[in-house]
Amino acid sequence: PRDTRVQIPGRKGYDRVNAAHVYGGPRLAMAAVSQLLDVPVPYYVKLDFEGFKRVVDILGGVEMDVERRMKYDDYAQNLHINLYPGVQRLNGEDALGYVRFRADGLGDVSLIDPAKGEYGGRIKRQQKFVHALAKEVLQASTIVKIPALSLQLWDCVSTNMPLTQMLSLGLAMRDFDDGSIITALIPGVGDTIGGVSYWVPDRHATNKLVDK
Repeated sequence: PRDTRVQIPGRKGYDRVNAAHVYGGPRLAMAAVSQLLDVPVPYYVKLDFEGFKRVVDILGGVEMDVERRMKYDDYAQNLHINLYPGVQRLNGEDALGYVRFRADGLGDVSLIDPAKGEYGGRIKRQQKFVHALAKEVLQASTIVKIPALSLQLWDCVSTNMPLTQMLSLGLAMRDFDDGSIITALIPGVGDTIGGVSYWVPDRHATNKLVDK
């Protein structure tokens, strides 16, 4: 979660993990995540809102089961979300609205059942979207287009990954299915420390999750 409380390499004390990008761009963000998880992070892919919409549209949309009515207007950000529940194919604009919506009282992430370790909030919808996107990409009809799509997708992102590596990974997806894609949430709890709201990781549970 973007508010995860971490120590950012080269800076004193604790901060939110998304501050790393503000201080030092993608490379410092990579270093902060690598330090938190004790896992090397060699590559980044940076995607803005317009790039996100283009990726979804290049793939021909993404089929999603929208779980509730989502209506939200923020005129300051020019953000307007207007989705109805049910299975539907979302274009780039609506998909962006789906992953940005958080007007459900749970914010980005909330621990809703400590006994079962169940979480809710926007980040769970974002994980659900990642799986739906993966399912879309891994269809046989899409896989054969991967080399051409990779070139289009390359123009939607900024990354330190060489194009040859991106193409190689794209071709390797022929051996995947949507069950190959695993997402997880850093275990923790929301808390306010020093007047700042954080997602505070459970270190022991996080280490177990990374090992798994």
